[in-house]
Amino acid sequence: GRMQSCGIQQWLYIGEDSTWRVRAETVISAEFPRISIADRLHDTSWELRQPYIDWIGELSQLNDSLEWWASELAAKNPYYNLFVRICLLGVTRKLITLGFDGPTLIVCSSPALCGEVLRFAVGSGMSMRELPTSAVWLGLHTIVRLGRRYLRGAYRRLSSLAARLLARLSLGQFSKRIQRSLGGHLSHRRQKLADLGVKSNSDFCGQDTILLFTWVDGRNFGADGSYRDPFFGPLPGMLRERGYRVAYVPRTLPTIPFDEAVDRLMQTGERFFFSESYVEAFEWRTCLKRARMFAPIIPLDSAVGDVPVYRLAVEQVEQHRRALAESISYEPLIANLMAGGVDPRLIIYGGEGQSWEQALVWSVRRYMPHTKVVSYDNTTFSRLVLSMFLARNEYNLRPLPDRIVTNGPLYREVLLTEGMPPDAVKSGCALRHTYLSKESLYTRNTIGGVDAGPICILVATAVGFSDSVELAVKAARAFGGDPKYKVVIKCHPLVDAEQVANQLGELGQQENVRLVDQPIRELLSSAHMLLYTYTSVCFDALQHGVMPIFVRSENFLNLDKLEVAPDVRWMASTPEDLQRVVVEIEEMTVEKRRSWENRAKVVVREALAPVGSRSADAFIV
Repeated sequence: GRMQSCGIQQWLYIGEDSTWRVRAETVISAEFPRISIADRLHDTSWELRQPYIDWIGELSQLNDSLEWWASELAAKNPYYNLFVRICLLGVTRKLITLGFDGPTLIVCSSPALCGEVLRFAVGSGMSMRELPTSAVWLGLHTIVRLGRRYLRGAYRRLSSLAARLLARLSLGQFSKRIQRSLGGHLSHRRQKLADLGVKSNSDFCGQDTILLFTWVDGRNFGADGSYRDPFFGPLPGMLRERGYRVAYVPRTLPTIPFDEAVDRLMQTGERFFFSESYVEAFEWRTCLKRARMFAPIIPLDSAVGDVPVYRLAVEQVEQHRRALAESISYEPLIANLMAGGVDPRLIIYGGEGQSWEQALVWSVRRYMPHTKVVSYDNTTFSRLVLSMFLARNEYNLRPLPDRIVTNGPLYREVLLTEGMPPDAVKSGCALRHTYLSKESLYTRNTIGGVDAGPICILVATAVGFSDSVELAVKAARAFGGDPKYKVVIKCHPLVDAEQVANQLGELGQQENVRLVDQPIRELLSSAHMLLYTYTSVCFDALQHGVMPIFVRSENFLNLDKLEVAPDVRWMASTPEDLQRVVVEIEEMTVEKRRSWENRAKVVVREALAPVGSRSADAFIV
């Protein structure tokens, strides 16, 4: 085909979309192997982490405003891809400098990323000529422009391999991120609320009032229709026991229709302030306009380490203007809540340092000056969740909550080590993991023994669709077809398991590989090892005596929640690595296993502290 006619021997994917890469690998012949960059990407992300944080700090000095703090550029949310693309570019520059051992096809995920790769390759002295496949041939290297903006026009011109790729593949959506949307169906939502008699003027103020910003899906409702908050657990009840009145600002997740969520919430007897009732249509249009006009100052020579980042940053701003508008909309929301008689003593929200949080805090400071704000950490743990960390020169600028409450002392130490002021961080408890303190660590002495049967490998995916597909594929390739192992794949509640199965294809049809929907605690009771990425299930595994293995990504940042305790988990990058690590675990001596179990107990308790009678104290400012 085309790759053979060009003399290409191998290929390299420089992008963040694991789904696209996995599907491409099913099309491209095994004669053309892909170069794995998982370990290089991991190392580069740690090399560039602090330079990137410091660079954003410099931009904060130049752009201090609501629009800036509401932007994904300022927030550093890793799931909005700027940092990972900077790291991917850094990896590619190193590979080009070292040289490849044969003609290589390089596929890039975005126009800006492709352009930077081209510039560096040409600057390194490589010859260049255009190919009829809308690719650029650089000596022994080819860079194919497969960014989303090129697909429609390029499709008509591509032939042979490229045409087959695009005919059978779609780039897909990288991540099903949790995003509250006030647009699109805002008028419908406001009408729905009006039909139910929900009003935007309702008194809720005084020193005994606490407002919780939370998310809503099917998990918020008990079998009897009562309200339960999966994010704050027993906290509302503990606050009420201390004499506080509690109300909620609910934001619906995409897994439940808005109309259904409102109907069920209104029947619970709890008090809710729906954001859609407090943002008028004209105010939303104003937010959209402000987002369209946002033009942050970004110096042309901006670099992170030796990686040029100006074009990548501009591209990110353009790609996420609607998300910017959604975050800006917290200003009219808070202003109108205040005007409608909602002026609580305290606001508490589940936090990851995201753009909407910064816009919320900024708006509270302006419109509710007497209200304190507390962020309850959403078990982030990894220092590559960059949105949780500030440059030194941002502390007097960035809208920070009055207090961050962690799930235990382990992550508080991480934040303090990274420069967070001690009085701004309080060690709290694990509101979402109250069951852990009631469960005993279960010891599996029969692993690999005569009577053990197949070794059960539980695969727990994170919230991102692409990384879920990548994890499942690596597990199926490593252990599928081997009767010694049983591979059980459990998808995150916000991940479409049927779509993951479709992506697995024949790999998922192997006799010892299956996707399940049982509760994770039930699955852990029969598992021996856990494969995981960005999920708190790794702590559940420790409590159940299940050995956790963090699987590095080929295309994304390694957000490992056990990064804070590396001695209780293993790491692997490829299916071959997984096979080696599993054998290593199987061959552990009894003494080593006992030592691991003792350490695992300590880590769970320090990371996810039990709820106690005084746990609410950490939240009261």
